[in-house]
Amino acid sequence: MLSNGLNFWETERICLLCFAAEHTYILSSDNDHPIVLTLSNSDMACAKRGPLLPYTAAANPPNPSAAKITHTVLDSTDDIARICDTYRHLQECGFYYEGIYLQDAVKLLEKKPVGTFLVRDSADSRYLFALSVQTERGPTSIRVHYVNGLFRLDAEANLLDNMPHFECVLKLIDYYVNLSQSDKARSHIWLDQNGRRDLHIRLCQPLYCRVRSLQHLCRTRILKSVGEREREMEQLPVPKAITAFLRDYPYPL
Repeated sequence: MLSNGLNFWETERICLLCFAAEHTYILSSDNDHPIVLTLSNSDMACAKRGPLLPYTAAANPPNPSAAKITHTVLDSTDDIARICDTYRHLQECGFYYEGIYLQDAVKLLEKKPVGTFLVRDSADSRYLFALSVQTERGPTSIRVHYVNGLFRLDAEANLLDNMPHFECVLKLIDYYVNLSQSDKARSHIWLDQNGRRDLHIRLCQPLYCRVRSLQHLCRTRILKSVGEREREMEQLPVPKAITAFLRDYPYPL
């Protein structure tokens, strides 16, 4: 049974039929000492405007190149495997804009609702990815660090030890999406390069760059209900191939 009292199959039957047819970290909530995340660019809405070119994702996205992977220091084959898995999951999520940078992200987000976000490549060679999001003052971006095999958002130096770390960028994003909907949201704020600290973090809706497959939509719908409850997922009365498909992308985004 789900928390709302509905039987799992009453809410997910259509998803599974379509599916088969096609094939913690808790930071301080003390508002006097908020967690501050550092923005990678302070000119939120002051970027030069230009004609917006439609973004078209490649039909068969390439594997991450060796040049791209060397943007960050990789110490082992485990690092390489984790980065490759992250790229693979990002290619599936539908809101990873490969090959665009800050100006492009600003144009894509500038007329979207507050909380709309996307993942893109970082223009800084020290980082692999950046998270771009629409705020009350316009689009801005924050770098995603990869340190000791885990991903985290950029932050003030004195807060780095307390920052939540994740095995995948999508798990990081899911954490902050859930945080945005909780009472702890006010304890996490953006810090721009001018020192302003008055924008609370809001990640609400991804900006998709391509149509996602029916299989993938069914998978994310099921995962929203099951969450990360591994035991419940394993008990679903479905073929092992479907269970493996669910576990291969364990994110509700």
